[in-house]
Amino acid sequence: MRYPDTANEIRSWAIKNGSNYLIPYREIKEFNELDALYSELKSRELCWTDSPVTALSEFTYSIQRQWARFAELASTSEEVYVLEAVFFQHQIHDLLGHYQAVDRHIEQHIQGIADQIAALHPVVIYLTQPSVREQQVWISSIRSRPRFATEQSLWKTASGSN
Repeated sequence: MRYPDTANEIRSWAIKNGSNYLIPYREIKEFNELDALYSELKSRELCWTDSPVTALSEFTYSIQRQWARFAELASTSEEVYVLEAVFFQHQIHDLLGHYQAVDRHIEQHIQGIADQIAALHPVVIYLTQPSVREQQVWISSIRSRPRFATEQSLWKTASGSN
């Protein structure tokens, strides 16, 4: 066992996901303080990564299972949830950037998520931008990731090439 001192903490946060486990390690202060553990978990990141660690089918399965878990928890709560960018933007970003997904795959993925939360009767409010290009440059700059708004990265995303 590589991390015996934190084994119980790891187990308590682990979420069974098919044959894998998901750990929301960014939310766990103790993990942030353990450089080796944090680095290992980060290297296996499903989202928020520069390179994918799973096949498209596993990514889609994992994301849709997480939405099903969310729907199950939300269905027993009186809370109102506002999910900014998470439903479309993050999904499409990962699908295009990591998997060069075509429109059909993106539509199937989003529909799969929608199916998981349909019983909650969600309301989707989509706000458009007058200039997608300006918005992407701005978002990249505030997130300290300007390379994601270069002409080359925009062209790669639009054409689906690497």
